[in-house]
Amino acid sequence: MAKDSYHEITLSPGENAVTSMLVDSKHRMLYVATAESNFRYSLEISSAHIVAIRTSDLEKTGNLVLPAGENPLSTGIIDSSSEALYFGTYGDPNRSVPARVIKVQIPGLKLRQAADLGKTTFGVSSVLLDSTHNAGYFGTLFGNVVGFQLSDMSVFASLGLQREDNAFTTAVIDPAGTYGYFATISGNIIKIRLSDFSPVANLTLFRKEKGFTCAVIDPSGDYAYFGTGGSPAKIVRLSLLTFSAHGIITLNPGESKLQAGYMDAANDVIYFVSAQAPAKLITIQRSSFKRKGVIPLPFSNQMPSCTAMDIPRKTLYFAIDDQPAKINQIRIDVHSP
Repeated sequence: MAKDSYHEITLSPGENAVTSMLVDSKHRMLYVATAESNFRYSLEISSAHIVAIRTSDLEKTGNLVLPAGENPLSTGIIDSSSEALYFGTYGDPNRSVPARVIKVQIPGLKLRQAADLGKTTFGVSSVLLDSTHNAGYFGTLFGNVVGFQLSDMSVFASLGLQREDNAFTTAVIDPAGTYGYFATISGNIIKIRLSDFSPVANLTLFRKEKGFTCAVIDPSGDYAYFGTGGSPAKIVRLSLLTFSAHGIITLNPGESKLQAGYMDAANDVIYFVSAQAPAKLITIQRSSFKRKGVIPLPFSNQMPSCTAMDIPRKTLYFAIDDQPAKINQIRIDVHSP
């Protein structure tokens, strides 16, 4: 990898754990959500930070400190139409503190509003953006899916699938916004019709092995691709028409704990981040669903806590938790496998 293709920035003291990152390709910005530690539950005396970083030169341009208790920011989306960030918090079931949605205006990083997702909703772990209906759909580690109107910050629907191991760790939405596909850590994919919030199908692909940790959808609407947290990890191509697996790739030994997937349809490539140290970027040819190769990431003994990708600029961002955390920028060359 070329020397000038790799850059690093160190965050400020107290910004030790990166919990979510969002790329705004239009404005060439990276938004980094941080916490003092990687403790899962919301802490009443701790404050999450949101750091704005200009991607052209990796310079910090802003920092928003949220009110105490609004932490950690576990997953997020960018709504370009309203120029806003929406983050979900974990909450704390032990203190009956529900998960919340935090709205932040961009550019400028201004806190606009925070709202609960429901008294018994905890552990936000996945989110979908429905731009057509100005809605977000939040999946939790406790088997809930919550429909949330972004315009007025209100819950409009909730679906509880309280069965064992229904932890919704990742999700995708079809291009028409008709169905959401929520995948679990135990190896299930549940298809939900979003118009009436009803489950229409359930597919079990794995048993007694680590299930799904990331997903990406083809803009054609034909397939979705789900990555697992196993060792080695697996990638499943799911036909959305038949709701069945149309191929499974088992990765090589050492390519484990898939953390994120990114679709570059224009260049016929799908990227998956293998977070197991040493971390790697796995490349899959979209048209044939065959492995192309691997791009080693430029660090050895540390696992990235979070990643994000600017697809148009072929740039990957990955966070390394530390005191304070570091954000790394890697340009992925066009000729890379």
